[in-house]
Amino acid sequence: MLPGGVITPGHLPRLLALLDAMDKRRRQMDEQVWWQRYGPAFAAIRHDVLTRFTPEQVREANPETDHDADLDLVEEPWQQP
Repeated sequence: MLPGGVITPGHLPRLLALLDAMDKRRRQMDEQVWWQRYGPAFAAIRHDVLTRFTPEQVREANPETDHDADLDLVEEPWQQP
């Protein structure tokens, strides 16, 4: 998470969609390569961001459907499979 950044419940749908997209990509590529590319962002969202919200808030946030678009936030263009 960026210093001074604020993440609100309104951000949860896109964050959950990003987690889904990273998980989908995980099934398509080598595990070690996946951890190098996506592991830090995946772990930060799961352990540093989502834990700041109640389980109910996370359950109520419906992931947005355009999953792959958010992968641009965590990968370089040359890393896309």
